[in-house]
Amino acid sequence: MEAIWLKRESGNSSLALIFLGWAGAPGAAPAEALPPGCDCLCFYDYRTLASHALPQAAAYKHIALAAWSFGILAAEHAISGLSVETALAFNGTPRPVDDRLGIPRRAFQVTRRGLPRAGVSLFFERTFGGADKIPSGALPQRSLAELCSELDALHNLAQLPEPGRIAWSKAFVGKRDLIFPPENMRAYWGEKAAEIDTPHYPFANPDLLRRELSAWKLTNN
Repeated sequence: MEAIWLKRESGNSSLALIFLGWAGAPGAAPAEALPPGCDCLCFYDYRTLASHALPQAAAYKHIALAAWSFGILAAEHAISGLSVETALAFNGTPRPVDDRLGIPRRAFQVTRRGLPRAGVSLFFERTFGGADKIPSGALPQRSLAELCSELDALHNLAQLPEPGRIAWSKAFVGKRDLIFPPENMRAYWGEKAAEIDTPHYPFANPDLLRRELSAWKLTNN
């Protein structure tokens, strides 16, 4: 698991953890959404879940989590022993490969089998809502073989029992999501689900995350 500090300032006692989705890259994280006085640690590339950076989070007094897509699954397995005050899920579930509660198994298998031949261009267009909507730096600088390996690792992780380590505060469901069926996300999250008018990528407009983190920040000072 790769990690990068998007913001780290001396004296800050609050930390936002951002877990990106499969094939994520730091440019996809909405760093501009961070409230003042809040550091940010971003995770991506889940071929393994080991990270030298995650233990450093324990030094913070207040921790918020924002996880997107397969990052929700990764966070469930990677976070252990951290006291997270608010946990926000975006366009995904902890059961990401599931006919009723995530991506239907056949759709996942078709995507995975087609990757070596078709590549990831169509996936990214569907994720971001068009090739012209992809933010600068949001695409991974990794080989196709590495992305396939990451997806295989996430698929294997999805077969394990759900850890239930995180008490998710709220889950946002993109009405235009073409990766995770919105009805499956609503079925998993129930009353925690809140619909947003986005494709699979939920951070094109960072105002939503900014509002959620700012509200959290106001209550922890």
